[in-house]
Amino acid sequence: MGALRFGPLVVMPLSARGHAFGILEVSRVRGRQPFEEGDLERVAAFAGQASIALEYARAQRELRRLAVMDDRERIARELHDGAIQSLFAVGMELQATALRASNEKVKSRLQESVDRIDAVIRDLRGYIFGLRPNILEDRTLEQSLEQLGVEFEERSGVLVVSEIDARVAKAMEPIAGEVVQIAREAISNVGRHSGATTCRLSLRRAEGRALLEIADDGTGFDPSTVGPGQGLRDMRERAAALGGSVEIVAAASKGTDVRVSLPVPEAV
Repeated sequence: MGALRFGPLVVMPLSARGHAFGILEVSRVRGRQPFEEGDLERVAAFAGQASIALEYARAQRELRRLAVMDDRERIARELHDGAIQSLFAVGMELQATALRASNEKVKSRLQESVDRIDAVIRDLRGYIFGLRPNILEDRTLEQSLEQLGVEFEERSGVLVVSEIDARVAKAMEPIAGEVVQIAREAISNVGRHSGATTCRLSLRRAEGRALLEIADDGTGFDPSTVGPGQGLRDMRERAAALGGSVEIVAAASKGTDVRVSLPVPEAV
């Protein structure tokens, strides 16, 4: 039992902006002399330097996350104001031409082209909503996750049970956009791949962190035989940017459980 060999011990808080986020422990083997005043000063100085380094790393991660979000907002605006408006104008012109055409075959072909353009516009709008979660407009994170479940159930026919801890959701508001995006991708995979009849969408506290979980009763799969798709890679990258991780628990014919562990921005 290594811990039983410890003797004198110094514990210093790691803090930033008056908020403690960890501790630094320095110990000597049992039987050694106690720490002196100079030792305490050196440990305190090291704890201060470690706090600054850790806070700087956290600030850098936050800046990178904000930069990514700004890029997504810009891309979403450019898609909406540029590509979609141009496609819409072309569709209107083709539709007007179809109405004037006397040849039924030509008119049919033009209408098919208009329908394809409409489909492309719908896809682009879907991508935009993926880049910028409009579901958060005038809603809290708790309401947005519940609405995400309602919309998915209406669209797919899969019964969705939402279990959202209001206190955890409130604490996660600073990163609500990223949480919604991860949940949206995970629940979309249920509709595309699982063949499930029910799905559980939950957000709760677990071991001091926030746990976002999307579990279904579908066909499942063998993770050892299926490589990660783009959706899963996106979820993992988003979670990692927030200091979190994604775990997939799945087995053939036993459903899939996506567990996203994230740090909580403030204590709950």
